[in-house]
Amino acid sequence: MPLSRTIQFQARASWFSFLVLLSCLVLLSSVACRVYANETSNISIGLEILEQQPRLNEIASLVIQTADLPTEDLHAEFWELMQPYLKGNLADIIGIMESAVTAGLVIEKELWRSLLISAQTRRVFKTDGLKLAQLETDEAVLSRRQIEQQNNLLTATASRTPVFLNGKQVAITPKIARQTLRNFDVIEKRLAKLLNPIWVK
Repeated sequence: MPLSRTIQFQARASWFSFLVLLSCLVLLSSVACRVYANETSNISIGLEILEQQPRLNEIASLVIQTADLPTEDLHAEFWELMQPYLKGNLADIIGIMESAVTAGLVIEKELWRSLLISAQTRRVFKTDGLKLAQLETDEAVLSRRQIEQQNNLLTATASRTPVFLNGKQVAITPKIARQTLRNFDVIEKRLAKLLNPIWVK
């Protein structure tokens, strides 16, 4: 495949990490989360907590990116930092943090569902969720550059054109898309373990 046919796409980590982390999964703006997730209060409050306690955000990001996390020690550190915020209903606090930490995963899963169908049908397809996320409003969820990158990736996937990732050319196939969606399910399980105040091995 000539280089001119290869779409240049920026990734933050290795090509495999890219498959599960196209964009930042935790550090979304509060406005973006409010528009997309329809959980204005919870996400706003949760993001305020993450901003006040950057280490909470670091821990959540590590759990998203690392297969053998959280450990018991990391879980204990997370909930120790959460102590000042546990004055209200515990279930409400857990819901608030779940909304804030997982908001970005919602968009990523919609993208990969779209990529899966695009790869299967060889035609660009967008789920309703991705269309909503890509709406260009004054309080847009995604920047124009992010939308352009997503659209380029969908076009490449539909035509089986490889994307260039850290020196590797990778064509997004149905198999890769399905595996990535399964990876998201695993990530969600890790986050659920972290966000449960009771440590479970």
